[in-house]
Amino acid sequence: MKVTVNQITSGFAGITALNENFAAIATAIENTVSRDGTSPNTMEADLDLNGHRLLNVLASSGEGFVWEGAWLTATPYSLNNLVRESGNVYICLEDHTSGTFSTDLAASKWELFASKGSAGAGTGDMLASNNLSDVADATTARANLGVAIGSQVQAYSAGIPTTLASQVEAESGADNTKWMTPLRVAQAIAALAAASTEATGVVKAYFGTTAPNGYVMLSGRTIGSAASGATERANADTEDLYTLLWNSLANSEAAVSGGRGASAAADFAANKTLALPDGRGRVLAGKDDMGGSTASRITNAGAGIVGTTLGVAGGSQTHTLTTAQLATHSHSESTGTSTSSTSPLAHNATAIVAPSGPDEFGNYTGAAARRSTESAGSGNAHNNTQPTLITNMIVKL
Repeated sequence: MKVTVNQITSGFAGITALNENFAAIATAIENTVSRDGTSPNTMEADLDLNGHRLLNVLASSGEGFVWEGAWLTATPYSLNNLVRESGNVYICLEDHTSGTFSTDLAASKWELFASKGSAGAGTGDMLASNNLSDVADATTARANLGVAIGSQVQAYSAGIPTTLASQVEAESGADNTKWMTPLRVAQAIAALAAASTEATGVVKAYFGTTAPNGYVMLSGRTIGSAASGATERANADTEDLYTLLWNSLANSEAAVSGGRGASAAADFAANKTLALPDGRGRVLAGKDDMGGSTASRITNAGAGIVGTTLGVAGGSQTHTLTTAQLATHSHSESTGTSTSSTSPLAHNATAIVAPSGPDEFGNYTGAAARRSTESAGSGNAHNNTQPTLITNMIVKL
C-alpha cells in the first residue's frame, strides 16, 4: 500500500507529526509483511519495482520454469528462465544480467533446452507437400500423400509386416513376416484346435453338407497340390493325408495319376493326384487282422472281400441266390397221363403203366407215372442291406 506522511514545517508539534508518520509507516508494513507470522505474510500481490522483476513469485532456488519469450540483452535473468533465440529454446543456469548471447552461452549461463527442426524434404520440419496439416484443401492433402478416398492406409515400418498371410500360412503358424485378418486368425485357431485332437486319416460320420476346415469328404475323388487339379481338394494342406494314404494303401486302393513314383513327396511335388477311398454308400469294417492275428470274419471266400487288405472295398446292395446257395429241400409231386411214340422199354423219362397199342399211328397209351413239381419263386435278387443311417463321411487332412 502507498504510505502518506505529513510534512513537518516547524518544530512546534513536531513530535506529534513525527509519531503520526511513524505510525502510518508501521501500518503499511503491517498490511504487507506480518511481523508476528500472522496473515498477511504471503506477498501474493504484484510488486512493480519500476518494471524490473516480480519478487516472491519465483526465487532463484530453481523450482519450475519461467518462460521469458525472446532473449533480450541488458536484461536480468534467473535460474530456470526459458528464452527463445534463433528458433531454439535455452534454459538459464545462473542468475545474471544478459550481455551478448553468444558470450553468455559460452560462459555456461545458458544451455540448449529444445532444438528447432532442420528444414528440408523428408527430415526435420514437415513440409506442406509431405503432410496434411499444412494443406487447407483435403483433396490436395490426399494427393500429396497418395491416398485415395476409401483406400487402406497403414503406418510403414521395416519391422511391420505388409503382406497378408494365406490360409495355409496362418494354419501352419510357421511364418512371422506376414499379417493376418480376423478370418485368418479364426482359421489358425480352428486348425490348431483340430490338430490338437485329431490325427491325419481319422474318419468320422458328419451331418454337414460340406467338409469342415481340416477335413475332406471320403468321396472317392482326388486330392493333391494346389497345381494338381485335384477334384476333392487341391491345396498344400492335403500333403499329410496324401502321404499317409500313399504309404498305407496300394495303388489299387489309392490310385496316383500317371502311376506311382519314387515317393509320396516326389509325386505330390510333381502335382500328381491321389484318389481317396470311396465311402459313398458304404459302411466301415475293421481290418480282419488288426493286432496281428486274423479273425476270419471277413474273407474273400465268405464275403468276397479280402478283409486283411487296408482300404479294399466290396459287398453289394442286393444278391441273387444260385442253386448251390439254396438249402437242402423237397417239393410236392403231381401225376397225369402220357403218350409216347416209343416202346415203353425205350422210354427213360416216363413209365407206361398197363400200356396198350400201338394204335394206327404207332403210339402207345396208358396211365403215366412221370414225376413233376409245381414251380415257385421269381428268381429276383433280394435286399442285402443292413439297417442303416445315412451321413457324410469325412477324413482328417
